[in-house]
Amino acid sequence: KKGGKVTRDSKNLIHANFGRFVAAQDKMLELRTIISAPDGPQTILDEMILDLNNIEEVAATAFAPILSLQGQSSGVRTALSVLERHHALFQLPSLIKEEGAAARYDRVVATYSRAQEMMGDCS
Repeated sequence: KKGGKVTRDSKNLIHANFGRFVAAQDKMLELRTIISAPDGPQTILDEMILDLNNIEEVAATAFAPILSLQGQSSGVRTALSVLERHHALFQLPSLIKEEGAAARYDRVVATYSRAQEMMGDCS
């Protein structure tokens, strides 16, 4: 009876998964055909490598402008950061001219001193 139960379980398993068994057998036959071919699987692998190389070339061509723009935008962000940090320093020459034109020489001297301090901090 024990042998009969195993047989019944096996039949139920095969019946429930019959489509999978057939698909697996088809794939095994396909692989056997490829392996037993005179040029073997190497030809297929070589074709796959060529296809992957072509995909890589196309991707590099397609994404090169995007990567270039990414590098440029990074440079622009860095420049803007520097300009924002030293914004007051860039305004000092015009401020000194305005103060000198208004004959406020004490402010010109103070602004010039502040500019020298800021330039010392930047070095």
